[in-house]
Amino acid sequence: MTLIEVLGLRIKPLRNTIEAACVCLLLITSMPFAGAAEGTDKWLYSVDQPILDQSSEKRRVAARDALLTVLSRLTGLASIPRSALINTALSSPDRYYSTFDYLRSPGRDQSGQMLSIRFTFQPNTILALVRQAGLPIWWTKRPQTVAWVVVDEPTQRSILGADDSNPLIQEIMLQADLRGLPVALPLMDLDDSILVSVSDIWGKFTDALDNASSRYEAAQYLIGRFRVQEILGERLYSGEWQLMKAQTGDVVMGSLNADKFVVAGVRGVQAQKIDEVARVAVDMGATRLAEEYAIFGRTSRSHEISVSGLNSLQNYSDLVAYLRGFEFVEQVNVLALRGDVISLQVRSSAPVDRLVTLLAMEGRLTNISLIDAKPLMSWQG
Repeated sequence: MTLIEVLGLRIKPLRNTIEAACVCLLLITSMPFAGAAEGTDKWLYSVDQPILDQSSEKRRVAARDALLTVLSRLTGLASIPRSALINTALSSPDRYYSTFDYLRSPGRDQSGQMLSIRFTFQPNTILALVRQAGLPIWWTKRPQTVAWVVVDEPTQRSILGADDSNPLIQEIMLQADLRGLPVALPLMDLDDSILVSVSDIWGKFTDALDNASSRYEAAQYLIGRFRVQEILGERLYSGEWQLMKAQTGDVVMGSLNADKFVVAGVRGVQAQKIDEVARVAVDMGATRLAEEYAIFGRTSRSHEISVSGLNSLQNYSDLVAYLRGFEFVEQVNVLALRGDVISLQVRSSAPVDRLVTLLAMEGRLTNISLIDAKPLMSWQG
């Protein structure tokens, strides 16, 4: 063996050690201490609250209500438990928002201008409050819900589409915004018209609706059927909502391949207030998704997870940035680096199987197998 070959053998382990150290240093210095909220959907942290005037007292009350809305969006809970910590936060809501702006917009009846105030909350501060209060964390990257709605009025029976001015559609979108539920109404263009008819929705023929909902990459869809009657000048809505969810294992966000849905719930509705009709639908959709995607647990724990497919510094950097975006990931530490496989200690209140499932939901990380009874995932970039 030549001197050059001997030196090469001696230098190679040293080179690998230096490379691993550099990579680990890159990862450690790139990671926040307790999980940043960067990359989250910012609309979840912005709340428009109606207000009567611009006095400081009215603003404080509006900020309190807006904070409850943000907490509902982030936790998936329709009602936030009033623990001592939450009550303290509600008494000083200004600690949690960064800006506020007064806005004027048409009222619901379009008869005049309505004054409202828009609060922009700080993601990291809100997430810290949620964790400290032991509330669930609902991942902000949420799949789509499609609402297929038919109203049977005295003059006609029709499907309500995205461009429809029917007040029920407006109320559904308002309630969905309050709960943090992404909802889409069908475009009712040529494609939708071919796939779905009024009778398909009214008769709940789900084969047609399954196919049409897949076009919108929906993880679930709602079927709404309502008769509208005029009684003493009031409109009475009578009917039901049925929630259909994609079969387990069919949903990978950004690459939905669900072509079969199953019944997840049915609720009858009879109400004069249109907001109540819409609220039932949104509550069904939000509650079901939160049960599947939210992390419930008051105690965080550490899990060891290995990731393969990392063959460049850019891969490591991308993985770090990706992990930082998960609200349910509190901290990440590097344990070891072997070739293209890195072992990480991930701190989260999620059980390890739930954590791996959520990490793989978008398809950028895939679950391969186990190494020494610990999850091995592959980075797809």
